[in-house]
Amino acid sequence: MSFPAYPQYSAPSIDYLGELPEHWWAVPLKRLATVRNGRDYKEVEETAGPYPVIGSGGEFARSSAYLYSGESVLFGRKGTVDRPLLVSGSFWTVDTMFYTVVHRNTDPRFLFYTGSIIPFGRISTNTALPSVAQEDLSDTYLPQPPLTEQTVIADFLDHETARIDALIEEQQRLIALLKEELHTSLADSVTKGLDPIAPKRETEISDLPTIPEHWRLTKAKFLIREFEQGWSPQCENTPARDDSDWAVLKVGAVNGGMFRPNENKRLPEELEGISKLTVRAGDLLVSRANTRELVGSAAVVERDHDRLMVSDKLYRIRLNETACIPAFLSAYLQTQHPRREIEFEATGASSSMLNIGQYVVRELLVPTPPIDEQKEIVDWISERQHQYETLMHTANRSIELLRERRHATISAAVTGKIDVRNWVQRMSSDELELPCAAEEGASYG
Repeated sequence: MSFPAYPQYSAPSIDYLGELPEHWWAVPLKRLATVRNGRDYKEVEETAGPYPVIGSGGEFARSSAYLYSGESVLFGRKGTVDRPLLVSGSFWTVDTMFYTVVHRNTDPRFLFYTGSIIPFGRISTNTALPSVAQEDLSDTYLPQPPLTEQTVIADFLDHETARIDALIEEQQRLIALLKEELHTSLADSVTKGLDPIAPKRETEISDLPTIPEHWRLTKAKFLIREFEQGWSPQCENTPARDDSDWAVLKVGAVNGGMFRPNENKRLPEELEGISKLTVRAGDLLVSRANTRELVGSAAVVERDHDRLMVSDKLYRIRLNETACIPAFLSAYLQTQHPRREIEFEATGASSSMLNIGQYVVRELLVPTPPIDEQKEIVDWISERQHQYETLMHTANRSIELLRERRHATISAAVTGKIDVRNWVQRMSSDELELPCAAEEGASYG
């Protein structure tokens, strides 16, 4: 779908708005709405309260009172400052959010959409927790078409963004389905093997009722050659150096079964003596301390990483590779039985940081096929992962393109680069189509 430009434009007066249609104005936000501060909600918090408490991510609590009633556009004051929200009804906003009293010359939906073109990078502090001053936000210039035109533009953007959002959700569902299918197929390969008609025998494990008849059930401790906890960089007399090329892995290095050689704290050069804990090819890293969903996650290191240390939040395991291949055990640790055992044994003050002892991993029962069969399964897993990751990459790229299109459509409409005054909602052959990447990603299975 394409739209013409307006017949005439004024010379640009605000750089980030560019040329505006000749009959539009560039005005400070305070001419469109009055910006007001939110307030702390603790005194009015009530679990079953009638009113929502809204933060930068939307509603997160309920309250017994409200700050404002009506349609309003919310802007972040501190933290997430670049994601305006459109709300209506009676609500309470937290003290890190501004709410607006929209003036009668402004369609609240148009103000919401123009909020996406505000140069927040210019008006917010450049700190770890960005903040915006009420005065700076109120003085930020935005386009102001006539009210009737604002409404047409808002109607157009409601329709177009809903269509784009539906396509994004479709791609997200596709990614979730691909992940589920991949997980199921990998779990089946390391618990049932690749031959669906191979004779099976029963086990006493409820999550693993049968395994191939010629496989063994082996405690992990009999497959392990070395088992070490990583190192905590506590160096009182040897402070870290910013220019040091020694570093320690973060706890997230093995999230999702993939090794990501992220780096955490830099180390003093004098610590070369502990190089036995550097990351080496063939290491199986297991998350010792993490969230409930991720504690016990495992990944195999594919190559040596000199001067990169194993964190104390990770276990480094080296296997007897005549008995078990690291990639096979890593894949098995992602399946239902070991996950259930690990989560049951994990301890900690909260689910946001749990710990498992070495014994939890050592005592796990592992279905163990002959080494040649393990190699076949690992090769099959690698090929399967590559196929699915290619499809997921395509779907993720489609989401990026759709989001870019969404932003471009909003920006073009609210700054008058396209003229949608004659737009009418219709369903026809010019409906928005998936980007090529999304079309390719939709053919799978």
